[in-house]
Amino acid sequence: MDEQDHSQQLRQHDQHAYIPPKATDRRAPCPGVNTLANHGYLPRDGKDIGLFKLMGALRHGYNITWIHSLFIAGTAMFLCGHGFFRRRINLDDLAVHGKLEHDASLIHRDTPIGTKRAPNDVDPELFKELLKYPAPGHGMSLHDFARLRRDRELLLPRPLEGWIKSVACSEPVIAWFVMRDEASGEIPIERLKQFFGEERLPDGWARPKQPIRLFQSLGVVFSMTESVTKMIDASRKLD
Repeated sequence: MDEQDHSQQLRQHDQHAYIPPKATDRRAPCPGVNTLANHGYLPRDGKDIGLFKLMGALRHGYNITWIHSLFIAGTAMFLCGHGFFRRRINLDDLAVHGKLEHDASLIHRDTPIGTKRAPNDVDPELFKELLKYPAPGHGMSLHDFARLRRDRELLLPRPLEGWIKSVACSEPVIAWFVMRDEASGEIPIERLKQFFGEERLPDGWARPKQPIRLFQSLGVVFSMTESVTKMIDASRKLD
């Protein structure tokens, strides 16, 4: 590697270094996009983000294919964005309840009664509960995430239904694809703590070598959605 290439890598590293958000920065109830903003793949203030900027952050930060990125970013822009011809989004727009945001989140409290937006901060108690799901000596598996989704939804008056249930399952599925260890198929505990708890890219982590494809993800999302539904039904029959 020559000196010019090395200098370019150092500049890129500095550009995407972790910087925690300021009090005035906008954030979402989603560790994935918050992490991208905290590392500068999205504007660090979380404001005035366009479709292609969000797509680019998903592609460069997490190696999500452009079709998959278009699906994620386009859905967010359509449901939560503002403006007509030049649609934009602030990250806290994703907190508006009943669009993409939903109750029974993994690490965020439900939207308080009488308010329109869910809390954006990681809830310490919910985060501690998440860390209890991996088996001793193991990381977080897809089955662990499914059990966690079941238990969160069992606390609701009635479980999530329809497309919003698939949205709820898509969040851990994308996190699993992005953060898993290729050999074990699990997210190591330290990665869980840094990604979900601190909303940062974990130390020693590298983005997936293989691009994360849309239909690959959708297949796992639908499988988890069906699994969670069956587990909830089984649990209610025992009550």
